[in-house]
Amino acid sequence: MSAESTQSMLRRALDLHQASRFGDAERLYDEVIDTDPRNPDALHLRGVLAQHLGESDVAESFIRRALSVNPRFADAYYNLGIALEAQDRLEDAVAAYRESIRLSADSPDAFHNLGNCLRELGRLDEAIASQRESIATNPRDPNTHNSLGVALYDAGALEEAIAAYDRAIALDPDYAAAYGNKAGALLAMGRLEDAVLAFRRAAQLRHGHGNAKSRTEAIPRHRIHHDAEQVRYLQAHALFPSEYEEYGHALCELDDQLTAESKTNQSVEFGGGINEALAPSFNSFVYLSKDERVDSGSLNQGLDVEAIEQAYLESCPEVVVVDDFLSPEALTGLQKYCLESTIWKRNYDHGYISAKLGHGFESQLLFQISEELRTRFPRIFANHRLAQAWAFKYDSHMRGVNMHADFAAVNVNFWITPDSANLNPQTGGLIIWDKSAPSHWGFKDYNQNSQKMREYLDAQAAQPIKVPYRGNRAIIFNSSLFHETDRIDFKDGYENRRINVTLLYGQGLRTT
Repeated sequence: MSAESTQSMLRRALDLHQASRFGDAERLYDEVIDTDPRNPDALHLRGVLAQHLGESDVAESFIRRALSVNPRFADAYYNLGIALEAQDRLEDAVAAYRESIRLSADSPDAFHNLGNCLRELGRLDEAIASQRESIATNPRDPNTHNSLGVALYDAGALEEAIAAYDRAIALDPDYAAAYGNKAGALLAMGRLEDAVLAFRRAAQLRHGHGNAKSRTEAIPRHRIHHDAEQVRYLQAHALFPSEYEEYGHALCELDDQLTAESKTNQSVEFGGGINEALAPSFNSFVYLSKDERVDSGSLNQGLDVEAIEQAYLESCPEVVVVDDFLSPEALTGLQKYCLESTIWKRNYDHGYISAKLGHGFESQLLFQISEELRTRFPRIFANHRLAQAWAFKYDSHMRGVNMHADFAAVNVNFWITPDSANLNPQTGGLIIWDKSAPSHWGFKDYNQNSQKMREYLDAQAAQPIKVPYRGNRAIIFNSSLFHETDRIDFKDGYENRRINVTLLYGQGLRTT
């Protein structure tokens, strides 16, 4: 094959690649490589394609072959960094990005990715400097301003972080993540009202815009069933908005159909013009419950503050269980908010779904609880402010959250579903291990790598602390401790779904 025909075939392969016809592109790249095994462009692009397909080890192999032919291939080093980063080989990724920059200083993307890796490694001064280099080369990229803000936030430079988020938002007024990050910095500064506004703006951009999804995605059966149960619950209480009647009918009809066909695990395609009648489940807040603060206080007034603080501070590890945690009015109010509000927008494979600050969980009552905790138990929370909060709602028989640790100083986890829903009072709660995540681990190590965590706990002869489920029970513990949901066996029915709320205070472990 002539050099001209090889280049022509390579151009066709790249066109197919850019058109997302990955199978056809792969065949053409491989054909070029079979004919010309030392073609650096074909090897590099074949590696880029492998990375698009999630095959990071394959991507690394092809790109290294390209670099063996052309050691001054700056773009190949950049894409090698992406492949290495995807394998959590952050130090190697840093080296690849630095080499790409050395060969091509005008490389804002390489500076940006380098900064993100350095931040995850805890090298914050270098991360900030790298993001500033990226901005100097490409000052109109909102993503880099946002990443700079995150690094500044981790370094404790909150005012500078907010300024960086504001620049990102000025460049992209619909940048939901920047609004959410800004809200987190405002929370850390104690500017609660401003934080709530920023969180709500982020949530509206993420879910409340009502726009159709341009790409299809697979929605798990358990998510369809939950949303249909919530629609029926709202309808039964005369709360379902009339303008969403078509959506409610379509969703409940699909749920009935899947139930009749016994399709308990089948996913449903949505987006890209498919099942558009279901859109409000995924891109709209169909109903938000009226949410008010409790004038008499959100926490149980009978809590023995001194005893709880002493138990936490003297325990090793720091874990204390608090029963009758919320006042009756606050418990009822939060239950109502979680049952009625259609804020449950993220689904997980194990059968649970979540609501989170910046995604719809902007409850006035939740913020009241978080502030009263901090001020009423100063010896536990010290100067830590609320950093993040979320709630999980579970399928009655599927699994809960895997083992992980959280990026915070203090974790407050409490349950609000009545005890009558729990079929086994010995389970359904939380298992906390008596060992913390190593301080040098990255976010994915202590939050997602279950095998690594269990191997570490086995090596440390760690022991579990099992806390059974009880309605209105809270557990306050050191966020760096590994923990996981215990086995769940709750009654069927929407009101019986297990709901837990998590509040994170301060900063602890590193994060991405």
